Amino acid sequence: MDKEKIKHYLQIAQALVKDIEEYKSYDARAAFRLTQKKIKAKEGTLRRFTVVRNVAAALLLPMMAVSTVLTCLHLKHSEESVSDITLMSAPGTVTRVCLPDRSEVWLNAGSTLRYPSRFTDEERNVFLEGEACFRVTASATNPFCVHIDRVGMCVKAFGTRFNVSSYAEDSATEVMLESGVVDVVIEGRALSLHPNEMLTIDASRRPTLRRVSPEEKTAWTNGRLLFRNTPLDEVLRKLSRRYNVDIELLGDTSKRYNFRATFTAETISQVLDYMKMAAPMEWVFTAAEQRVDYSYTRQKIRVTLK
Repeated sequence: MDKEKIKHYLQIAQALVKDIEEYKSYDARAAFRLTQKKIKAKEGTLRRFTVVRNVAAALLLPMMAVSTVLTCLHLKHSEESVSDITLMSAPGTVTRVCLPDRSEVWLNAGSTLRYPSRFTDEERNVFLEGEACFRVTASATNPFCVHIDRVGMCVKAFGTRFNVSSYAEDSATEVMLESGVVDVVIEGRALSLHPNEMLTIDASRRPTLRRVSPEEKTAWTNGRLLFRNTPLDEVLRKLSRRYNVDIELLGDTSKRYNFRATFTAETISQVLDYMKMAAPMEWVFTAAEQRVDYSYTRQKIRVTLK
């Protein structure tokens, strides 16, 4: 055996002797007592944590109960606090509104729409005076109902686009369907409309159904006026709303004049000058009158047929 191997074995033997000596000097009982002491300390910490956890849980339960009560009260209050919103579109303007169900409404000049701040019933009910174009969010189980109180009529839709016109100064109420299906309920009768159909209810509550161009009835939502074989008196009423002026028709009104035209950014003067080319008429602005409260009446135009 060479010297290097002998040296290696001696190093191993010395290491074993050292380990034996350290083992003999190790106090097993003292080590056991130290371990028990550490375990008891851990148990005490664990018991304190358990107590704190139980106390926290005991406190948390009533807190959760209070939170639940407050939430229920808040929800109940929210349900009770549903209120009506009344939107009025000023003369000469078109107003767009998004309803609580995300249905869209374009409200024409001089019109009023009343609707709840939140739809809660099985039906989504709104109330209209004037003219509005509706784009209704679809719902197979929750119909959208437009009520026209002055004629006792309801337009029921589940998801569609339609136009309703029912001004107090107009002799008839019109419902025009652009897409989808609607039911018009009046005096207990339900009449179904299909796209491009318009239902007219006259002063005697007599319904008339005919096909129309939807663009003619909804162009006002884009700031345009479309007249397609439209009688003079109807043209003047729409001009009055569009330009926020009072128009008085005088002269020989026995003759019937119909107009076909499209107007966008023209002034009222330009429109009336165009109409002079199609009918024997003259028009003139009159001075606004001062009221007793020092306010002034709307601008007035007198249109005279020759």
